[in-house]
Amino acid sequence: MSVHFTSTLEIIEQTAEATLSSDILQVKLVFNGTESIRSLGVPLSECWKDLSWYFDKYAVDDPYGVSSAEDIRTRVAKSNAQIFEDLELTRYDEGGGTESILWVDIIDSGSSASQFHQIPWEFLEGHTPWKNWGTVVVRRKVPSSSPERVPLSVEKTNFNILCVVARKHSHEHSGLGSDIAYQNVAIPIVDAVGRHPFVNVYLSRPGTFQAFHEHLESMPEGFYDIIHFDLHGRLRGKNTEYSPKF
Repeated sequence: MSVHFTSTLEIIEQTAEATLSSDILQVKLVFNGTESIRSLGVPLSECWKDLSWYFDKYAVDDPYGVSSAEDIRTRVAKSNAQIFEDLELTRYDEGGGTESILWVDIIDSGSSASQFHQIPWEFLEGHTPWKNWGTVVVRRKVPSSSPERVPLSVEKTNFNILCVVARKHSHEHSGLGSDIAYQNVAIPIVDAVGRHPFVNVYLSRPGTFQAFHEHLESMPEGFYDIIHFDLHGRLRGKNTEYSPKF
């Protein structure tokens, strides 16, 4: 029968003075009150760019790069095995079955030159080669003796919408096949959202690019949350030159 309990393993990077070299880190492990010092070779340090491609672009932008992806997966598996071997993590495989949880806290030295958080520690969450922990969770922690103060932005209370409508005025000629008046476009938008006390709807007229540009210049940067364009164009000339019409 499995036993439900949790434990924490801290993996702490030592200070820069204690670092053996740029490719070898000195690490302190703390588990159930017992401390030990180990040396860890920085895994995958030669292929950070490949890892970035694998995680950020492979699935979406380059799905046919299967062979490269497989090579990276193989290197990642080897690096995971290297971490287990260098830090002798099997010594901490003392879980109590499927209901037990091991929290692995990754704590860097605070040095700006540290490579500690570049290591893909999350791969320690895999169930291999852990045998006795039901769940392994990696938590990254960044110590700071003087927390940085981040100024709070001023809360924005209004939501501003600008409608750029390039349609005729209601008094202009209308008939079969003619364009609808710009009021018929603006009024439904106002009816839908403009009745809310915190929503403001503005209309840029006439429907020209110059008027639109001048309207933006007259307002503070970031004033508008949404700009709605209701535009059309026409083909003209012998070479069917496309002319956008505001």
